[in-house]
Amino acid sequence: MSSKNITFRIVAYSDAAGKFNPAAPLNGNEDNFYFDDDLSDDAPIRCQADTELLLSDCGCLMAVADGMGGMNAGEVASAIAVETVKEAFAPGKITPRMAADATKRRQYLEQTIKEADRRIKEDAKSCPEHDGMGSTIILAWIVDGHMTLSWCGDSRAYRYNPLNGIEPLSCDHSYVQELANQGVIRYEDTFEHPQGNIVTRSLGDPNGSARPESREFDVCDGDIILLCSDGLSGVLRDRKTLDENGNYYPGDTIEDIIAANCDTLTNCREALMRAAERADWYDNVTVILCQIMNGAGRATKKPRTVARVTSNIDNNNSNNGNNDNGGTPQPTQPDNKKKWLIWGIAALCVVAAIAGAYWAGTRSGGDQPDGITQTNDTIGKKDSTTIVAGTDITPEAKPETEKTVGNETGSKPDKVTETPVKEEKTTSSLDEWKAEQQKAVAAVAAVLKGNSGLNWLINDVTGKIERCKDQKDMAFTTTWVKQLQRRAHFIIRLNDVSSRVSGKDKELVARIYKKIVDERNLINEGTFKSFDQMLNNLGKRILQNKEEITSTELTTVSDETGSAGEQKSDKEVTPAEDEEDKREELEIKTDENKTPDK
Repeated sequence: MSSKNITFRIVAYSDAAGKFNPAAPLNGNEDNFYFDDDLSDDAPIRCQADTELLLSDCGCLMAVADGMGGMNAGEVASAIAVETVKEAFAPGKITPRMAADATKRRQYLEQTIKEADRRIKEDAKSCPEHDGMGSTIILAWIVDGHMTLSWCGDSRAYRYNPLNGIEPLSCDHSYVQELANQGVIRYEDTFEHPQGNIVTRSLGDPNGSARPESREFDVCDGDIILLCSDGLSGVLRDRKTLDENGNYYPGDTIEDIIAANCDTLTNCREALMRAAERADWYDNVTVILCQIMNGAGRATKKPRTVARVTSNIDNNNSNNGNNDNGGTPQPTQPDNKKKWLIWGIAALCVVAAIAGAYWAGTRSGGDQPDGITQTNDTIGKKDSTTIVAGTDITPEAKPETEKTVGNETGSKPDKVTETPVKEEKTTSSLDEWKAEQQKAVAAVAAVLKGNSGLNWLINDVTGKIERCKDQKDMAFTTTWVKQLQRRAHFIIRLNDVSSRVSGKDKELVARIYKKIVDERNLINEGTFKSFDQMLNNLGKRILQNKEEITSTELTTVSDETGSAGEQKSDKEVTPAEDEEDKREELEIKTDENKTPDK
């Protein structure tokens, strides 16, 4: 047994919740979970909810997986992930010696996650209907007063302690979390961000191997560890936080619910589910709760700060940057010493700039009449407009002052560095940007000719462009313009393929078309790539089934456009050529309008 004689209790539950559909597999529940209260025995897991258990030398394990996408195969991906975990922690696989080593625990959890990723991709490769499926995963392994946490995606882990309140333990692998990490938005703003559904790491991602992240923690008496899918954390804030006006956001919080219902974990679990339902849950909800009862040692009081979760976490540091515990939440402000230091430095810079300008003026032109300011090329080059990630809105940018924003591929926005601007230049740049984006949307509308089912998106994006007021709006709207262009290309391909397929192939085309046309949220690149591969396969079969086309006449499928080409005839234009002409027309127009690449 554990040298500390730690006792704990555990409870778990999963519900289709906001995605309940009696006609879908598992009623539409794509989540999966697993826990083992004793990794040292080979007995089946039969613990009763709220039963107090003794932690063994090998510890206990918890896992949550949230499946996604892939033509209704999200439940398959999460099931593969959980089955991989079960196999990795089957009886006899874990020894007390391995469990006692924090490094080995971390390595073993990360290897398990990578193996689940491999199996999901292998299944998707062998089953075309599973193409594009994926899953998030989070694992927690508690041994002798220590907990190792590993995850990939946006399923979360929290710790609640009556002394310190709630503490986020994991950091989402998501687009909006990266914006928060880089200071583009506040952590509080990630909760209702319209792009909150975009994950940057997951199992089954066709863009590369899984990259899990890990952390190590000490657990204390009274700690309640919560593992959950984003169906819960996406509708309930972790704790009371302040908006930009200093007012608390309304609604229940995870912290308040746990604090009011921690007499039993069953009550706590049910209260969380009820609160999620009241908050209009829109996704599956999975919850695992584990409470450390006795034997781990008392918690210590920590200073309370506004919740902040950052990425690039040190895997071996148990408390790196996430000690958001204790006290009452306060507005996000730097402490007074730092604030006065910043103002002091700013004042010195202003004084130095004025002195430098005066010195430069007297050197180059001597005294000037009152009301006239001497300027030269060096001073003039300091004026510039603010550059926004993913857009090109700076007219006549000066090389000496232009700032690089975002990485070279534009895949992840970096923190925007602002420089002083003239009001008339900023307004002009915004107007020019709007005009360019409107031309891009008009180009898409002209190619689709109103017969694609995307009229709602065209109107929606047009409205977004008109409502843009600042950099954040522009970056967000640019993403939607690119999304519209991406969907338009698929509509062109689907219209061409639809008339040449039948049976199950026609059903597949219809399902892809429905997803492209009806999806109200951003479709991620992984899903687009899975659709691309499906259409590539259909294109190949279409060409091979035509008797007048020989195998040597088949051309290589383009990785960039995903179109299945054929050698052109001098006598007639084929459907594939007509599709390519439409695509080139769209690309030429969008290039002329300086819109982002696909």
